[in-house]
Amino acid sequence: MSSMINSTRSIKLTFLVITMMSFYSPDADAFSRGLFKETNIKEKAFGLTLGVVGWQDDQPTPAIGFSLQFFGVYFDLMGLPINHRDDIGTETWIDETSFAAHIGYQLPITKTVRIIPIIGVADCGTVTVNGAVWHFENGNIVNDTKYNGDGVGGLDYGGILVIHHKKWNFSATYTNHTVYFAAAITWGN
Repeated sequence: MSSMINSTRSIKLTFLVITMMSFYSPDADAFSRGLFKETNIKEKAFGLTLGVVGWQDDQPTPAIGFSLQFFGVYFDLMGLPINHRDDIGTETWIDETSFAAHIGYQLPITKTVRIIPIIGVADCGTVTVNGAVWHFENGNIVNDTKYNGDGVGGLDYGGILVIHHKKWNFSATYTNHTVYFAAAITWGN
């Protein structure tokens, strides 16, 4: 089973690299100071992310979040909160939860195509929420939660393919624990 998962990862990684390379068109000043200045120093971006954490670990858990980019430095944060943490009922629920955070630096290939190598952390799992055991926290009811020990994740690394169109950056991210897409509005260029 492990070799099948590894071969699937290799196929997906190869597909991502081929896709990224297909967008590459030689640009005389692709790595010149002018292109870096235009895309990394002047341009800033804020975006929304939507994806899945734990997708390669056989525990896909949805996640939503945001991304920021200033001076070429990229940061994202996303996750899925516990659904029944503050419910009033006395039942017991099994909820999924996820978290991911990454940082990277944008490398412009052309004015339209950029890649961002990233590193960070990603984690997902399930929690048991017990509505019969609760306490007050900041004036709110908070139910007892217990992590079930089935979490997957850890160090997360990969890359982002960014396509810039007018004032928008559209991106697809592939890492060893996450896959997600984002749309970001840009300004300053």
